[in-house]
Amino acid sequence: MHAVDEVDVRVPARPPHRRDAGRPAAVPGVRGTVLRSEISLRLDDHDRAPLPARKSPDEPAAQQIPGDDGGVAAIEGQGVRTVGRHVILGRMMPDTRSVLVTGGAGFIGSHLADAFLAGGKTVVILDDLSTGQRSRLPKGARFVEGDIRRFDLEGLLNDANVDTILHYAAQIDVRKSVEDPVFDAEVNVLGTIRIAQAALAAGVTQIVFASSGGAIYGDPEGFAADENHPTNPVSPYGVAKLAGEKYLFGLAHGTSLVVTALRFANVYGPRQDGRGEAGVIGIWMKKLLEGGECLINGGGDQSRDFVFVGDVVRANLGAAARRKAGVINVGTGVETSVNRLYDLVAAACGTSRPARRGPAKSGEQMRSVLDVTKSRTALGLTALVPLPDGLSRTAAWFRQTASPT
Repeated sequence: MHAVDEVDVRVPARPPHRRDAGRPAAVPGVRGTVLRSEISLRLDDHDRAPLPARKSPDEPAAQQIPGDDGGVAAIEGQGVRTVGRHVILGRMMPDTRSVLVTGGAGFIGSHLADAFLAGGKTVVILDDLSTGQRSRLPKGARFVEGDIRRFDLEGLLNDANVDTILHYAAQIDVRKSVEDPVFDAEVNVLGTIRIAQAALAAGVTQIVFASSGGAIYGDPEGFAADENHPTNPVSPYGVAKLAGEKYLFGLAHGTSLVVTALRFANVYGPRQDGRGEAGVIGIWMKKLLEGGECLINGGGDQSRDFVFVGDVVRANLGAAARRKAGVINVGTGVETSVNRLYDLVAAACGTSRPARRGPAKSGEQMRSVLDVTKSRTALGLTALVPLPDGLSRTAAWFRQTASPT
């Protein structure tokens, strides 16, 4: 169990959410209210036994979240509050009840929708299906097809009584951001601003924003980049993600809206696309399992931090449960070269076929690794999935979903 940092709640008065009409708004005179809670998260495919039922109302509840391979992530939480504080904090830091996942038909977003549904939450998915897939939409979620740049976001938030937004709708192709920076900014900057404005108007409690560690920091100064590392984005995509963070924090300043920016390392795992400009792991696995040849540009000494999608889900669950504001890196803190990664991917696919070598890409970032100390304390994100294990699970998913030949 990992104790949560004490939260100093300073909340100005504002109109209540539509679902709370008739209740008093948050009182600005309350200062220094402290919430103490504990939560632990784990993703263990060996942990298949059902979790025990609570023996008494005072015993913490446990939820089961299906893993991609049939395993579960067990979420156990307990909180201790005085009677007087319970009423105040219940209004200021309410539990997550209804979640909007923008980009919920995508790789990461669909996993988040599954997890929050399994936790008993109401889940609404907003996706324009430009890159998302209907096949990823989970049963039990309400799906709304729409573009964050034009959709009536405030109306949707009020209609669904959303209290938490997981903002994953984005233009994610770095190369496309260079070719068309205006489109990239329209989606990743203006779209994010519209999300923030709608959240404030609808009385949403929290926005969890999918940001990018590698694209925002650039090559780390020293071994790994922590949250205080200088931001040196070299692509329009990285610039837009950083601008999205700044707009969210700026618009939320002086309000009760909690903004959590999760700066991800390179995310991989089941449901990752194997086409086009998708993550290299998905591309390589698809080609190797189909008997194709893979390409490594340059000498292969470039290094990255690779984090399993199940751990990214746990990070989001922790962020929503703890209502932790600020910037938090989500990765492994382990640096893996492209050459080493290819060997591991090939092994997971059951082949020893060597990669073809190509010329280095001009301006390619050489290193990217995150310092993840804060995620351990702020989100309780420990016991991460090792890269070989995660690649094995990902390869198994690619085999299961391969089209018949």
